[in-house]
Amino acid sequence: MALTPRLLAQNEAVRSHKRLRLDVPVCLVIPRPYSVQLVDARLRDISADGAAVFAGVELAVDSEIQLEFTPPREGPLRVRAVVRNRRKYVYGIEFLPRNAQEEVQLAALKAMLLPLGVDAGGSVDDRRWEY
Repeated sequence: MALTPRLLAQNEAVRSHKRLRLDVPVCLVIPRPYSVQLVDARLRDISADGAAVFAGVELAVDSEIQLEFTPPREGPLRVRAVVRNRRKYVYGIEFLPRNAQEEVQLAALKAMLLPLGVDAGGSVDDRRWEY
């Protein structure tokens, strides 16, 4: 299904926070029955309560993952998230911190990444990765 300007406007109307477009390497930490799987991914956009991530892995909607970002010269930041939707290999995730430590990690992640983003409200051509 092609995304029309009307559908894009509807998607934006139901969002509680503005999305910012960016392209940042991240790692997904995916729990498996007897281990975890680490998958290189790209953060495509971010908002205060979620993000869109491109990853070459099959993830089910409602599955819990962790998104890890390692800033230069610092240790990694890990944030718990749930897959809320997908389009091919672009996953819409919602950040779900469970305790104070995870809240601190999420705040640090947003403090680093939100200033890097560009308003995602561009033309339809600029939003070809939309989900």
